[in-house]
Amino acid sequence: MKELLKKYANLKIKEKEIAGLISELAPLILSEFQSQGLDKVDSPFGKFVKEVRKTWKFSHNVDRLLE
Repeated sequence: MKELLKKYANLKIKEKEIAGLISELAPLILSEFQSQGLDKVDSPFGKFVKEVRKTWKFSHNVDRLLE
């Protein structure tokens, strides 16, 4: 059990490190997309696509109804 917990904890640490690196790189990549006027790039590493996602925010009245 101790080894499983240790392995899990180490993976969670790596997960946070990787998420941090990704969040640093994403704006740089988007900046390159914009400067080159691109919406997608096919590369040897995969297909990268700039997407626009709509987000929704409910009013306080709706939030209260959902409680």
